[in-house]
Amino acid sequence: MRGDNLDPLAGLPSEITLERVLDSSQAAAFVGVSLPHFRRLYRSRRAPDPIKLSDRKYGWQVRTLMRFLEERSTGEEPSLSAIKGRKGEVR
Repeated sequence: MRGDNLDPLAGLPSEITLERVLDSSQAAAFVGVSLPHFRRLYRSRRAPDPIKLSDRKYGWQVRTLMRFLEERSTGEEPSLSAIKGRKGEVR
């Protein structure tokens, strides 16, 4: 029946879910801040660097955002591993 499985990721292993890439608005919601605030965070290097998906589209892996949130919740300054981009470059 149509609509029975609304979540296309429901049957996938959890490891794949951690690799999922969220766009800016999804990443902001995941972190729990507004989109403008999230943009300020990553532009000032206080959030993980984005993965460039196209000329105007950026994304963040769920795994990277989870590590970022863990470090923020402990009150630590985010480590380089939490703010590195996909290629390991720090912006």
